[in-house]
Amino acid sequence: MPPERKVLNNFGQRKTSGTFVARVPLAVLSRVFSKIFLLACLTIAILPVFADASITTTTTLSGSANAVTGDVALFVNIDACPPAGAPNASGTVQFFEGSTAVGSFTLTNFLPPPPNTNPCGGGPYMYERAQLTLLAVSPGTHTYTAVYSGDTVYAPSTSARSTVNVTALPPVPPGQSYSGPTATQTGTATLQLSGGGPLCGFTRAAFFPAVGDPQSPPPASQPPGVTFPHGLFGFVTSGCTPGATQSFTLTLPVRTQAITEYWKYGPTPESPTPHWYRIPITVNGSVVTFSIVDGGLGDDDLTANGTIVDAGGPVALIAEPIPALSDWMLKTMALLMTGIGLQALARRHSTPRYRLERRA
Repeated sequence: MPPERKVLNNFGQRKTSGTFVARVPLAVLSRVFSKIFLLACLTIAILPVFADASITTTTTLSGSANAVTGDVALFVNIDACPPAGAPNASGTVQFFEGSTAVGSFTLTNFLPPPPNTNPCGGGPYMYERAQLTLLAVSPGTHTYTAVYSGDTVYAPSTSARSTVNVTALPPVPPGQSYSGPTATQTGTATLQLSGGGPLCGFTRAAFFPAVGDPQSPPPASQPPGVTFPHGLFGFVTSGCTPGATQSFTLTLPVRTQAITEYWKYGPTPESPTPHWYRIPITVNGSVVTFSIVDGGLGDDDLTANGTIVDAGGPVALIAEPIPALSDWMLKTMALLMTGIGLQALARRHSTPRYRLERRA
C-alpha cells in the first residue's frame, strides 16, 4: 500500500484529500498590488501624451514647367516641430488644380532635415518632401494647391496657391533630322540624331532665344561671361530604346563665332531643381557633336523611358575687354611725361661745356 501523502494548508492543517486552495493574506496582496500600481503610474508619467492633431504642420508648394514638353513638376514640403518622443507624421497629401484633384501620395519616406534650414530652433524637426509630375499639361496658366490630411497627432494644413505658366515646343513630323532658322537670325541650323533604335526620332523641336521667349529660361539666370550667338535649341526624341545613348550633330551657320562650350538649362541627377550646366562636346569648325544617355545627364526627364528632353545651346565665351584709361589717369601720365621732359632739358643746360684748343 503506497505511503500516505499529506499537505499542509494555509492554516497549518494537514489535508490528505480534496482540493487544495492557496489563500494569500490580504496584507500581502495589498502590498503587491500597490507596487504594481505605482510602477504603472511611473511608466505613464514618462510617456508623452499628445492631444488629437495637436502638432501644427506647414505645407509648402512650388511648381515649374518644362518649356520643351509642357510637363509640370510640383514640389511639396510638409514641415513640423514636434516635441521629443512624438511619432512621425502619417496621412496623405493631395494636389488640386482649383477643385479638381490631380494626384496624391502617402507620407512614408522621411528625409533628414537639410543642413542649416531647421525652423524649429534646433529642436526636433520633421519634414516630408515629395514631387508630383504632371505630363504634357496644356499650355496656359495653371494654379495648384497641396492639402495635407493630418493624422491623430499632426494637424492638417493647406499650402498657398502656386501658379505655373505652361508652354511647350511645337510638334514636328517624326524623323532623325530637324532644320530651321536660329533664334538670332544667324542662318539655318540642322540637328541630326543617331542611335536609340530604328524608331527613335524627333517629335518636338524649335529654336528659341535665351531670353524673352516663353520657352526661355528664367530672366537673369544666364551664366555670367557667356553668350549664345545662335540662341537655344529644344527638342524631344521619342520611340527610342530605354536607356540608350543618343548622339547629336548640330551644324551651325558657316559664319559663326568660335564655339567653345554647350550649356543646358534643366534638372540633373544631382540637383532636380532646373539650373545651368555644361555637357561635353566636340567642335569641328561649325559642327558641334554631343551625346546624351536616356535618363542621364542632359535628359531633362531624368528617366530611362525611351524619351530624351533637351534645352540648351552652343556658347561663345565673352572676351574680357582691355580696361580703358580714365581721364584722370591720362592727365596724370601727361603731367608725368612733361616733368620728365623738363628735367632732361634742365640737365642739358646745366652741363658745363669744354672747348678744346690746339696750341702751336
